[in-house]
Order: sequence, then C-alpha cells, then structure tokens
Amino acid sequence: KLGNFPKLKKGQPLDLEVKALDAVWVHVTGDGKVLFQGVLKKGTAETWRAKDAIEIWTGNASNMALTLNKYVLGSPGKGVVKKMIISHDGVRIAPPGA
Repeated sequence: KLGNFPKLKKGQPLDLEVKALDAVWVHVTGDGKVLFQGVLKKGTAETWRAKDAIEIWTGNASNMALTLNKYVLGSPGKGVVKKMIISHDGVRIAPPGA
C-alpha cells in the first residue's frame, strides 16, 4: 500500500523516483510522452519529471519502491499492477483496460 501522499502545489513539477528492489519492467510516460521503457536492474533507481501526471505500467509492482518529490511512497504492493497514475492529487491505480 502506498504511504502518505505529499501535499503538492499545482504547477509544481512532479519528480518521481523508481527504485528497483528486484529487476522490474516498467513503461513510464510523463504528460503523455514516453520517458522510459525497459527493465530496471535490481538496486538501480531512475527519476523522471513531469508537469501534470506520470503514468507507470509495470509487470511486478512489488519489485519497486516509489519516491515523489522526496516523499517516500513505498511499494505499490504485491501482484501485477498494470497502470498507476501519479498526479498532484495522489496516486491511483487505473482499472484494467483503462
């Protein structure tokens, strides 16, 4: 379960760090543009920036930990999370097929 979500000002950039706790496949888009697609190796971390929203598709959400603007959100949890949408309002898991 994702932890406390920081209070973010509208217009503040979103800086999302994804840390691979184990090898994890991710596809990241920021404001509708593809920022990264591939496998993060265990122990590596990448940071991406967006203005309005970051979307993450992943094969195994429990293999990653998320940090947004220096606030630790933690791991999205067990199982396959197809798509997470991170915006100024929080993190939501998109329903399958969305």
